[in-house]
Amino acid sequence: MAASTFIFVFIGVSVVTTKVMNLLGYGATTLPGRIALFFKRDILAKLSQGVKVIVITGTNGKTTSARIVEEGLKEAG
Repeated sequence: MAASTFIFVFIGVSVVTTKVMNLLGYGATTLPGRIALFFKRDILAKLSQGVKVIVITGTNGKTTSARIVEEGLKEAG
């Protein structure tokens, strides 16, 4: 299977997995991402190829930090 086809199929699988987890009463989960990394370790590199990426991680404050970065980028043009 070509890399681009695999990524397209996996995005669909991730969306379905997330919806099923939500229907079962689970909130935010890392399961779709863990499945993606299990099958294709370099999926993040492939998805971000040719674009600039900012990654925000941590336990608390990710949404706030992402919004601050977003506003800063908007103001910068």
